Amino acid sequence: MSTRKILTSVAVLLMATASLTACSTPSAHMSGMQSAGKAAAQSSQPAPIAKRPETINGSEVKVPEQRALVLMIAENADKWTAEIADSSIVEFVAGEKPTFKPLAVGSTEVTLTPPQGEAITFTLSVTPGAN
Repeated sequence: MSTRKILTSVAVLLMATASLTACSTPSAHMSGMQSAGKAAAQSSQPAPIAKRPETINGSEVKVPEQRALVLMIAENADKWTAEIADSSIVEFVAGEKPTFKPLAVGSTEVTLTPPQGEAITFTLSVTPGAN
């Protein structure tokens, strides 16, 4: 076999190997990125909706079932209480950031009571989805 034929065969093999490697690397990299993106999207929760109690008195507040309603309260936030007419729709979590967590799609009347005792009433409607 001549040297020229050997060199040509080796060159063809190297080019074939290089092209296969080049094709597979981005695909594997993209697959890994797509998997990481899907995992991040599944683990992240939609941002809660933040409202000040004085802005919702007497109104209807709509909250998607995949989000929460957080009350923005400057002082004594952990001393606020809530009465919910239908507790199968939403749950109240007291604390530094009082929060209403949706449980089911529907509407319920809510009465919020601050430490001073001046009740705030509103309708909380849980809607389907995250938006």
